[in-house]
Amino acid sequence: MRHHTLRNSHVLLPLLLLTLAGGCRSKKPIASGFVPDPRWAVIDSLAGIGQYATALERTDALLNEARAANDWRAEFKAWMRRAGFQELTGIDQDSIINPMDRRAAEAGMPLSQLLLTTLMDRWWQRYQNERWRIMERTELDGSFDAA
Repeated sequence: MRHHTLRNSHVLLPLLLLTLAGGCRSKKPIASGFVPDPRWAVIDSLAGIGQYATALERTDALLNEARAANDWRAEFKAWMRRAGFQELTGIDQDSIINPMDRRAAEAGMPLSQLLLTTLMDRWWQRYQNERWRIMERTELDGSFDAA
């Protein structure tokens, strides 16, 4: 019986492989319709050579264009890239978080939800980076206890 099962696997395995190989030959394009924005290529090039301040300036210009055109996808990408370049140029977290928070409050869907999710992550990162200050803060002497 064991010999019979082994012989069937020699026949079924090549048949299975031929079936899978035939199904993998699809003539459909993999990423149809996606055309990269050439404006980001300039920014990527600047970031690649370490010119983060100039990349930040170009990103701010794209952010304003996307906002004026009501293109939430491009605007979200610009917000994310902007925050990264701001970190690389030494801008403090409040200057990154506060404008993003204001925009999330006034933006429509789905941009507001995307920005709020990003803000949640940024606040968590801020806590993680500064938790030693929070955990090691000075204890009060009890003078503020309720009478």
